[in-house]
Formats: sequence, structure tokens, C-alpha cells
Amino acid sequence: MRTSFISSAILFSFLFAALPVAFAQYGARDTEKAVPQKAVPVRTETRIQDKAATAKEVRAQETTTATQTADTDKDVKARKETRQTQVSDKKARLAEEKLKREQAVVEKRNERIKAYFEKMTERIEAAVKRLENLSDRVQSRIEKFEKQKADVAKAKELYAKAELSIADARKGLEDARAKFRTVFESGDPKATFEETRALVKTTIEQVKKAHRALVETIVALKPRVEPEKAEETSAE
Repeated sequence: MRTSFISSAILFSFLFAALPVAFAQYGARDTEKAVPQKAVPVRTETRIQDKAATAKEVRAQETTTATQTADTDKDVKARKETRQTQVSDKKARLAEEKLKREQAVVEKRNERIKAYFEKMTERIEAAVKRLENLSDRVQSRIEKFEKQKADVAKAKELYAKAELSIADARKGLEDARAKFRTVFESGDPKATFEETRALVKTTIEQVKKAHRALVETIVALKPRVEPEKAEETSAE
């Protein structure tokens, strides 16, 4: 009985001595098993956070890229509009310069045409005045010869025609001046020049006609009047 008690005591002592070691080993195994189980959720959460951060960065980058693209499109559109405006302005400037050059050419031509017409009408005016002065002298001579009982019937007939021709020349000159003002304001230099030249030519022909008629009158008065004196009235 005593031996059995001692054996039981030794057995319990052994068990109590081994129990802490067993608990320690069991605790170590639990710790080894628990560490991985607790670490797994941490890594997963980290990956999730990393993915979320990466996705956020991607979205931010996409937003930035979209904004930059929109800004680039705006810049391209703005540059295009600027170029178009510059081209339009250049075309308008060139058109304006061309118009000014054309107007300058027209004005210069008109000045030459006006100077030509004024010069020619001055000459015609002088020729008509000479014819009028000579006509007065011829009339005075006819009246003098008529008082001397000379035959001046033919001279008087020719003189009447000469007077009409001189009057036509005077009227033609005034008509030419009036018509020139109308033609000159048309703004067509070429047409103005052609019309002006035609007016001058017509008026000169009227002056020549009046001159010939007056010469014939003077010739009809010979031998009392030398016909060569009439040649001084030429409109040439």
C-alpha cells in the first residue's frame, strides 16, 4: 500500500513536471499557426489598398490626360482660328492695297484726260475767237464795199454761211465741255478718253468748216481783199 502511494506520487510529480513543457510546446504550435493566419489578412488588405491606390492613380492620370487632351484640342482650335484670322486679315489688306492702286491709276488717267481736254478746248476756244474777230472785220469790209456800190451779193451769201458755221463751232465747243463733265464722272477712264477724243475731233471739224466758209467769203470780195490774209485764222 505504501509502495503504491509512492508510485502514484512519483507519477503525479512527473505529470506535473511535464505539464508546463507540454503547455509551452502547445502554445508554441498555436503561435506558429496563429502568426500565418493573422498575417494573411494584413497582406491581402495591403494588396487591396495598393490596388485601390493604383486604380486611383490610373483614374487621376486618365483625368489628367483627358484634361490635357481637351486643352490641346482647344489650343489647336485656337491656333487654327488665329491662322484663319491672319489669313483673312492679309487677304483684306491685299485687296485694300490693290483697290488703292487701281484707284490711283484711275485718278492719274483721269487727270491726264482732263489735262488733254482742257488743252485742246483752249486751242479751239482761241481758234473760234480768231474766227469771230475775222468775221467782224469781213462784215465791216462787206458793208464798206456795199456803200461803194460794189457787187457783194455772193460775199454776203457766203458770209451768212460762215456766220452759221462759226456759231455751230461755238455751240459745239460748249456742248463738248458739258458732255465731257458727264463722261468724266462715269469712272471709266478708257471710255472717258474715247468720248473726249471724239468730242474734240467733232469740235475741230466744226471750226475748220467755219474757217473754210469765211475764207470763201473773203475770196468773193477780191480783188479788193487778199485771200491769203484769211489763212491766219487756221485752227491747226
